[in-house]
Amino acid sequence: MTTPAPCIAVSLTRREVRAIRISWDGDRPAIEGCASVTLPQNTLIPNINSANVIDSAGLSGAIKDVVQDLCSDSKRVGLVLPDVVAKVALIQFDEVPGRSRDLHQMLGWRMTNGLPFSMDDAQMAYEDGTALEVGQEFVVSIMKRMIVKEYEEVFLQAGIRPGLIDLGTFNVINSVLKVSPEVVTGDCLFIQIADEFCTLVVVRDSDVIFFRNRSTGSVDELLELVHQTSMYYRDRLAGAEFESVLLNIESSEQWSLSENIEVRVQLEKRFKSSLTSVGEVLRHGISDKSNFCIENFDSLAAPLGILLRGSFPVA
Repeated sequence: MTTPAPCIAVSLTRREVRAIRISWDGDRPAIEGCASVTLPQNTLIPNINSANVIDSAGLSGAIKDVVQDLCSDSKRVGLVLPDVVAKVALIQFDEVPGRSRDLHQMLGWRMTNGLPFSMDDAQMAYEDGTALEVGQEFVVSIMKRMIVKEYEEVFLQAGIRPGLIDLGTFNVINSVLKVSPEVVTGDCLFIQIADEFCTLVVVRDSDVIFFRNRSTGSVDELLELVHQTSMYYRDRLAGAEFESVLLNIESSEQWSLSENIEVRVQLEKRFKSSLTSVGEVLRHGISDKSNFCIENFDSLAAPLGILLRGSFPVA
């Protein structure tokens, strides 16, 4: 077995820069260290259509600090951004265009509806989703090219080149699929809470079949979003009951501790079963050499997930 070199990922939220460094114990991922810096208010305002980086010098300095805390000579990292910076959609084709260029153009055309900027200003990525009886579904994400460039430039100012750039919830799911795939069987609902937003994703046999990101300023708004998703799942996705519901509270500083507890209580009442904590799943599946991350797995799930994408040792 070959062992990859330790690698680093950075995740950004409105309030914080986080970084994680991993290596491997054989074929088991191990956390070498993690670091975080709290951002001053209005340093970063993630959104889909206007400037995200308000204080580029402050953000660049925070990124440089957390990366150097983990590895002084790291020049390339993975970057995880909040879901709210992109539009994500699932698009089906009965007949998939034969050429990749034609597929890209058709996906872009289908994504135009509801997009708050021109496709000429967009940067798009997509992956195969569910294979249909007739045709194929694709999971598509689009960001404004100006915003992608913003994030790239603030990293370059810190002397670091962002490699793979991806969204938070995709990589929370990826971390669980890589570490404990047996948890995600049948139909699974992921609930990701970060800043003032919540993302709900339905995964069926490891394929994303539903994705929705919404502002949720209160517990009631979150519960209403969960209710709407559950109804859509039954009515439009031929669902019955979720085999598992995974909750990851990455950050919810706008809520009190009692509200965070209420979220779990109300969701368990809604689904009439215990929730599975993403942090607990990762805590039992990953070595923690740092002796620092034990209480922080929820907030580190996304950067961990981007590092585990295709990163397990191979013979």
